[in-house]
Amino acid sequence: MALEGTLKDFGLPDVLEFIAQNRKTGVLRVQGKGNAATIGFAEGQIIGAAYEEKGKHEPLAEYLIRSGKLPQEKVMQILDMATTTQFPFEEILLKGGYLKEEDLTELIRFKIQDIMDELFSWKQGTYTFDPEGKLYSESKFHVTLKTEGLIMEGLRRLDEWPRIQEAFPSMSVVLRKKENPVLEVQLTEDEAQVAKLLATDQTVKGIIDKSGIGKFRTLAALFRFLELGLVEKVEGKPPPTKKAPIVAFKVSWATVGIWIGIVCLSAALLFGSYVLGNLLYSAYMPTFRTSQLPLARLRQDRDLESLRAALGAYCITHGRYPDSLQKVEPFAKVSRFSYAPLDTNRTYSLSIVEQK
Repeated sequence: MALEGTLKDFGLPDVLEFIAQNRKTGVLRVQGKGNAATIGFAEGQIIGAAYEEKGKHEPLAEYLIRSGKLPQEKVMQILDMATTTQFPFEEILLKGGYLKEEDLTELIRFKIQDIMDELFSWKQGTYTFDPEGKLYSESKFHVTLKTEGLIMEGLRRLDEWPRIQEAFPSMSVVLRKKENPVLEVQLTEDEAQVAKLLATDQTVKGIIDKSGIGKFRTLAALFRFLELGLVEKVEGKPPPTKKAPIVAFKVSWATVGIWIGIVCLSAALLFGSYVLGNLLYSAYMPTFRTSQLPLARLRQDRDLESLRAALGAYCITHGRYPDSLQKVEPFAKVSRFSYAPLDTNRTYSLSIVEQK
């Protein structure tokens, strides 16, 4: 019999408890409020979760950028490497030393608890359990969390939720730090993290997005600040989002004529360079057809870029460069290149083999 129903008839804590007690393996999908969540199980224990808000799913890479865990440039480099080499994103994070294994485990555990907090607040919705389903099947990094522990923590937080929701009925509420608070209090680690974001007026949602500690923990810190008189609500519109200024300018017909002349001259120079280049290639490189050379060069450059990325990924994964190009042959074309590891595989020499 399929495990499916509504949260009104059978609450989420009861569904999770049933899966845990019966040591079920599969994927539970919960839908409601126009959003959805997917939770993966193995022998009744939670091994992963994903949340979709209005059909949009936040991947781990995006969360790392938004929370400030890693700079955007570094995350984009890792994503490019993962795409080129087909190595899992999480594996490159660990092997490259960008995150420690315990930090990544805690990060995933926190994200799962954050999803649970959201689901526990739902009063209406539907659920379906698929015993054949798999979540993050391509990932080599796995966590296992006790379902009972997540249920207990979720219920504890649910008891505190009504007061927090009453204080912040909308995520667009704007908060301002008071200049001279009456009380001086010792802040917890979560509260200190949130306090850093109150230098300027912020919406509750904006603070949650930047805090990196999740929705409930951020709201709990803000609620305490509000009770202690450390922050106050600001009436009126939310703070404006900064946008790049639009610069308007007028252009005379004389200026237009000058620019047209420059464009025509540039086009003539480019055409002349192209013709001269073809003549030189015909004279000094007879082994290539002139019409085929630009395409061959483009492919060669692209193959070189892919090979360098594959070598870099191999070094991240194994702590050294490979003994031969055969180790990375599944991820890049190697027949065009000559390779030699140097300095006990800590660097390498790479050259292009001339075609005859």
